[in-house]
Amino acid sequence: GRLMVSIIIELKVVMCSITCLYFLRKTFKNVPLLLNCLLAIIYAFSGYALVMYQITPWIDAMYMLPLVALGLKKVLDLEKPTLYIITLVLSLIFSFYVSIMVVIFIFFGAFIYLYTYKTRDELKKGIVRLGIATFLALLIASFVIIPSYLEIAESSRIGFKLRTLLNYD
Repeated sequence: GRLMVSIIIELKVVMCSITCLYFLRKTFKNVPLLLNCLLAIIYAFSGYALVMYQITPWIDAMYMLPLVALGLKKVLDLEKPTLYIITLVLSLIFSFYVSIMVVIFIFFGAFIYLYTYKTRDELKKGIVRLGIATFLALLIASFVIIPSYLEIAESSRIGFKLRTLLNYD
C-alpha cells in the first residue's frame, strides 16, 4: 500500500520533469539541452512539489501546467487551440482547486504575452480566441466544475464574513 503511493508520487514528479522539458524544448529552441534538463529537474523538485507530495492530486496540476502553457502559447499565436483545450480540461478534472489558480495565471500571463509581443490586431484576435477556447474547456469540464462548486458553496467557509474576523468580542 505505502510503497504504491510512493511509486505514484515518483511517477508524477518524473512527469513534472518530462512535461517541463517538453515545454522548454518547444518554446526555447536555442537553449542547450543540458540547461533545459537542469531547469526541468528544478521545476520537478520545486518547493511546491516537495510540499504537495502529500496531496497527490495537486501534483497533477503541476505536470499539466507546462502543457497548458504550451497550448496557451499556441492559442495566443493564433494556432490550433486543441492542446490548450485538452490540457486545461484534464487539469480541471484532475485537480479542480489548483486549476482555478491556473486559469487566473492563464489570463494574467496571456495579457502580458499579448501586450508585449503582439500587434493591436493580433492582441484582439488572441483575446477572443483565448476566451472561446477557455470557455469551451470550462464547458467540457463542467461535469467536474459544477459539483465541485456546489460542494464549496454548501461548506461552512461560504458563510465567512470579514466582519466576523475583525470583531474581537
